[in-house]
Amino acid sequence: MAEITNPTPKVNEVAKKLLFDKRLTAVDLANAMGLSNDSAYKLLRRTDWRISEMVAAGDFLKYNLFELFVPKKVNTETIQNPHEGKDAELDAMKRKMELMEQENKYLKELVEMAKMKLKK
Repeated sequence: MAEITNPTPKVNEVAKKLLFDKRLTAVDLANAMGLSNDSAYKLLRRTDWRISEMVAAGDFLKYNLFELFVPKKVNTETIQNPHEGKDAELDAMKRKMELMEQENKYLKELVEMAKMKLKK
């Protein structure tokens, strides 16, 4: 199963970045959404936006903020061999296991030698 790295997308952070990239201010956002300037600044500090706020801000910023909540699909056409990385990892683990088995063998021999030395 895939591990979720960021379970709750921060809509406010994305909105701030979009405003900055488009050289817009919170006042511009407030005017577009029909909010007071203070409300727009508070909105940009909140991580939990209402759906209506996301729709209005998305329309103004020309960005689908709901896209943040949809997991990205991997384009399997661009991947030639999806097991390529796993094969290399498996080979590395096999080499590591062989080295550990060799080390284990040496340690067993050392234990036997120590036992023989203690018996004398």
